[in-house]
Amino acid sequence: MNRLNKKGAWIVEVLACLLVFLWVYTAVSKLASAEEFRAQLANQVFKKGFTEVLFFLLPTVELMAAVLLCWRSFRLLGFGLSLLLMLAFTGYVGLILIGFFPRVPCSCGGVLKVLGWKSHFVFNLFFTAVAAIGYIFTYKERRWVSVKT
Repeated sequence: MNRLNKKGAWIVEVLACLLVFLWVYTAVSKLASAEEFRAQLANQVFKKGFTEVLFFLLPTVELMAAVLLCWRSFRLLGFGLSLLLMLAFTGYVGLILIGFFPRVPCSCGGVLKVLGWKSHFVFNLFFTAVAAIGYIFTYKERRWVSVKT
């Protein structure tokens, strides 16, 4: 029997599902209104060349994280990628909140555009915690299974 009890395994499943929903929603939202997403990126504080890279990279990586979370054998990688994405997004919003940038860029798309920056930061902290807890649980489970065999 694996180290995580049924409750722990159920928690990992719920955390993975939350992140899959988040990544699929955000990627589809970006792709469904691609020109709006491109305009939002152009209004960011990044250089033009970097915004073009982000235009293609962000939805691709978000969908990749969602796919990795769907298969148990790749779930640790999916949680790790989700954690990295959330740390980057949360750090960016944190920099906006402390006034690091000379101007406040436009808000995110989808449902997040109705949130203020503080609410967005809290939202991101929640999903950063989801990714971190999922990563830790999955890592411990893998470690326990490899020690046992």
